[in-house]
Amino acid sequence: MAWLTRITADEQVEYRLREQAGCSVVEAPAAETVVLEGAGGEAVDHRLRTEGDAALVWIGTGLSTVGLVDGAVLDEEGKNAARRLMNGCHPATGARLIRSRTSARAHEKAKLTTARLTEAIEAAAAKRDVERWQVRKKAGRSEDPSLVVIDTQSVHAAVNVPATTTGKDAAKKVPGRKRGLAVDVLGLVIAVTVLAASAHDNAFGIALLGQVAPIGTIKKALVDQGFKKAVVEHGTTVGIDVEIVERNPTDKGTGFVPQAKRWTVEQTLGILMLFRRLVRDYESRSASSESRVRWAMIDVIARRLTGQTTPTWRG
Repeated sequence: MAWLTRITADEQVEYRLREQAGCSVVEAPAAETVVLEGAGGEAVDHRLRTEGDAALVWIGTGLSTVGLVDGAVLDEEGKNAARRLMNGCHPATGARLIRSRTSARAHEKAKLTTARLTEAIEAAAAKRDVERWQVRKKAGRSEDPSLVVIDTQSVHAAVNVPATTTGKDAAKKVPGRKRGLAVDVLGLVIAVTVLAASAHDNAFGIALLGQVAPIGTIKKALVDQGFKKAVVEHGTTVGIDVEIVERNPTDKGTGFVPQAKRWTVEQTLGILMLFRRLVRDYESRSASSESRVRWAMIDVIARRLTGQTTPTWRG
């Protein structure tokens, strides 16, 4: 048997059509008709199922406004009308009546935690360039850099991350994802990309060069020996001189030895690990992971501009 909830009070209807619930009534022009072919889905079909001799009937005193009769039995055409109505369309014409919540950000006033968080991240990320220019000016440098340093970092992925977007870093033996950064000499992130950890550094180098090239002022990029000839050749095509910085043979066996200018990207990667959300990749989409990196850098930039510090999850 399919169970239906009778809505008898106008307050209940208004409650379900609140903006906070992610819905807003729209006045569609007469010419705007959206006929939904095969509209519904598993949830709708579940509510329209019948068992045995039970029948589905229309229930609601407001059905007359859309040409339906309270108490009438639903046949196959009636079920299609119900599907259209459940999707916010007129049951007969298919004209759009209600814009339903189709995603976390469907309505700008919807009180959804995930929506507000997502919008806050994107809005803040959109301002990061302006803030970065302020930090560079404060350090006595031009607004846009002429040199970037590129490197990658592999991190473990959470269990919710799709397996199709993860891999294993053969060199570092880390299963998960790999983030690639292009930073300036102050350690400020200019570009970021996230791929499976199994992706070669060349893929990151090519992608990052493609992101920084449109800036127009970047003429040189420094990379480590994990990047190969393909990155150098791609840099030539976009007008950026890529230099593979080799380790000093005398430093072999002495552990980590900072290399001039190139060490700034290592510092930035270390700073990112101070943010709990970046210690492991928890995001289902790689694009969300990239936004998390930008969000973390906004905090770094704000601290540099204000001279204040914020506590980390490490205490």
